[in-house]
Amino acid sequence: MPRVRTKTQEEYNAYHRAWTQKQKDAFYSNKSCQVCGSDERLEIDHIDPEKKIDNNIWNWAIERRLEELSKCRVLCHDCHVQRHVEDGTFKRSGLLHGRLGENGPNAKLKESQVRRIRLLVALGLKSQRGIAKELGLAPATVNQIIKMKRWRHISEDPEIPA
Repeated sequence: MPRVRTKTQEEYNAYHRAWTQKQKDAFYSNKSCQVCGSDERLEIDHIDPEKKIDNNIWNWAIERRLEELSKCRVLCHDCHVQRHVEDGTFKRSGLLHGRLGENGPNAKLKESQVRRIRLLVALGLKSQRGIAKELGLAPATVNQIIKMKRWRHISEDPEIPA
C-alpha cells in the first residue's frame, strides 16, 4: 500500500479501507462464483486450506497477493458457506465462527423447529402467520425460513420432528 500522510488516525483508517476495497473490486471485476455463477458477494475460497498462508491478503504486495490467490477460487458467500458446511470445516472458518443455526448467538429456534415449520406449511396444516405467532417470530422470518433464505443448512426432513 502506498504511504499517505493523514492528519488523524481516522483519516488514515478511512484511506486504508478505501484502498483495500479498491484492490478487492479490481480482483473481483468480471468474475463470478465458480459454483453457481452469481456475481454478488464474492469471496475467495482456499482450495486446499493446508496451503493457505492467510485470508487478509488485500494489502500485500501484488506479487505475494497473486501467489496466494493462485491457491484460491472465487465463490459467492452462500456457496462458500455451503462448501464449509459440507466439508465440516465451518467451525474453523471465519465465515461462521462455528455459530451456525441454533448455536448462533441470536438463535431463537432449534433445528427441529425449523424442520417442523417447513413441514407444517408444506402440508398446509398451519399458516405462516399462525406459526410466527405461536413461536414469537416475525411473519417475515417464518417466510424466509420456508423459502430457504434462513436456516439454509437445514434440509427439509420428511419426518415430523418431535
